[in-house]
Amino acid sequence: MKISLHWLQDFVRFQSSDAHHIAERLTESVAEVERVEELGLTDVIFHIDNHAITHRPDLFSHNGFARECVSIGLAKWKKLKNKNGKLVRFPSSPLPFRITVQDKFLIPRYYACTIHIDSPGETPLWMRQRLHSIGCRSVSLPVDITNYIAAEIGVPLHSFDCANLSGDITIRPSKRGEHIVTLDGIDRELPDSAIVMSDTQGIFDLLGIMGGLRSSTKRTTHDILLHAATANPIAIRRTILATGHRTEAATVYEKGIPSVLVCKGFLRAVDLFLALVPGARITSKKVSFGTDGEPSHLLLSLDRASRTIGMDIPKSKAISILENLGCDVKSSKLKAQSSKLIVTPPLYRLLDLRKEHDLIEELARVYGYDRLHAVMPSAPCHHPHRDHRLHQIRTQAKEEGFLEVLPLSLVGPPLLRRSGLSKTKCIAVENTLGEELSLLQPSALPRLLEHAEKAFRPAGTSLYTFTITHVFSQPNEESQTLTLLFIQKNAPLLRSSPPLLLKSHITAILQNAGYSPAFSSRSSSSPLAHPAQYAELFYHDQTIGEIFTVHPDVCAAFDLPASTAAASVNLDVLFALPVAPRPFRALPAFPSVSYDITLPHAHSAVPLRHLLEKARKVSPLLTDISVADLFDGKPLMKGEYNVTLRCVYQDPTKTLTEEEAKKEHEKVTHALQSE
Repeated sequence: MKISLHWLQDFVRFQSSDAHHIAERLTESVAEVERVEELGLTDVIFHIDNHAITHRPDLFSHNGFARECVSIGLAKWKKLKNKNGKLVRFPSSPLPFRITVQDKFLIPRYYACTIHIDSPGETPLWMRQRLHSIGCRSVSLPVDITNYIAAEIGVPLHSFDCANLSGDITIRPSKRGEHIVTLDGIDRELPDSAIVMSDTQGIFDLLGIMGGLRSSTKRTTHDILLHAATANPIAIRRTILATGHRTEAATVYEKGIPSVLVCKGFLRAVDLFLALVPGARITSKKVSFGTDGEPSHLLLSLDRASRTIGMDIPKSKAISILENLGCDVKSSKLKAQSSKLIVTPPLYRLLDLRKEHDLIEELARVYGYDRLHAVMPSAPCHHPHRDHRLHQIRTQAKEEGFLEVLPLSLVGPPLLRRSGLSKTKCIAVENTLGEELSLLQPSALPRLLEHAEKAFRPAGTSLYTFTITHVFSQPNEESQTLTLLFIQKNAPLLRSSPPLLLKSHITAILQNAGYSPAFSSRSSSSPLAHPAQYAELFYHDQTIGEIFTVHPDVCAAFDLPASTAAASVNLDVLFALPVAPRPFRALPAFPSVSYDITLPHAHSAVPLRHLLEKARKVSPLLTDISVADLFDGKPLMKGEYNVTLRCVYQDPTKTLTEEEAKKEHEKVTHALQSE
């Protein structure tokens, strides 16, 4: 885009006479400063690449750059003499045709009137000089006036020959396949939704892109329809891409013309018609629709502006900058907002001054980026804290042969009833998708049971599944849990019963994460658990979960074996407890010796873990003691069973002899049998 310095000086008085200094301050995108000598006059032309300034459509004019020069302190406004056409008077006569807009979303603002002229006349030398200085050739006075206003105000206008218009005019979206012969004499096929003007003879204007040849102003024209409009930028851009036809007017339209400039450009053009064209007089009333828009009141925090920009801008300077930009600025009357300003942007900046950050950007730009202190950005590269315990639990569960299931955390009343649970303490979902997904799950086990019902028979004789998910309970309590389901068919022996096997699995899983749980048998009132086959998990004397045989009624409801076992661990409670230290231990250099001992035991007797703890204290050479086998068959009574314990002895300094190992084993045996 080319800007004439002499043209700018119609509006403002510059502080400096150095054109290069003005160019550097005006924009960083100046390509070159060119001096044009014509008829003894010297002008300075700024070549400005503003095609990428998509958020500043007000800068596509001399008037817009004059405002910019004032805002950055390069110039001051002059007193203008009737530059906006306020003295224009319109008659009450209607237009000779009706103008209808089918979709006012495409044309938000519109002005039109008819003007009679005796002849097109000749373009004055001063206007031709200015148009020529910015690379625009002179065509005829009516056309030159519209081009002049486009360069001065930033609003492309168009004048039509009324003699070539037939019937009422409709502004509408085009239909694919329609045609128009444009001013360059090319017959163009139009896409869908291009903005066109049509009469009874067809389309005569491709609005926002180029006028039609049929309705163009000629030397024989005596009645002119002059109009100015804003057009939807998206529709204009789509038309440019579809037709491959880009004009200077289209470039301005696709950026979005401020509505307030339409009236200003229209009245200025009418004023020039009356002043320059021979015999020009207005023959119709002014037709208009749409509004110039309503400015929003933005609250600007100077403290936030200082933090965002990185430097302090005095309040008086900030107010001055905003007022020079055309904003109305008031200080907040609230004591709590003493450092805040109430800013009302001007109508010609409604498209880009919408939020507080837009005002902050303008403050930084006008105040000067060169005033910012150079500070290296801080970019710390610290590794984020990661809790690997969840990963260790998940990995070990898979190592133990469990399959991870990822069910939904939403359940419905039917599934809860099959599981023996009540929905009274469940949290309901407000925007439910259906009854089956209307509640947040109080336990992860119902979904695992539902999965097992479908997967157990294809799986064969066993099915091990687990899930790590969140469970919910009133009032708005949520916790992350590990839930395991263990199903094994045909397990008649006590040592191979699913609850005991699941106990060993859950112990290995938690130990891999640094926790060694303890178990305590007790009766249960949970509808999911067998009342007599239930135990709580402890760690550091705090309950962390439970392990149990699933209630027979629940197993029957899901067609699963009665020996189905399950376990649940509250990970939120577990992870809040300290991890047991895991010191490094070298591999043993000497062999170990193991002995088995079988003892009678009863379910109601002292828990086995107490016996094991006592045995470990008897001999320092006892490195390990564990349950090797369980037997509860005949001739033992109901509730009794034999337990076989495996004792491992090892000396870290030498190889144990048989006599030494037996001596230690006798101590352990005596301690166990004394219970």
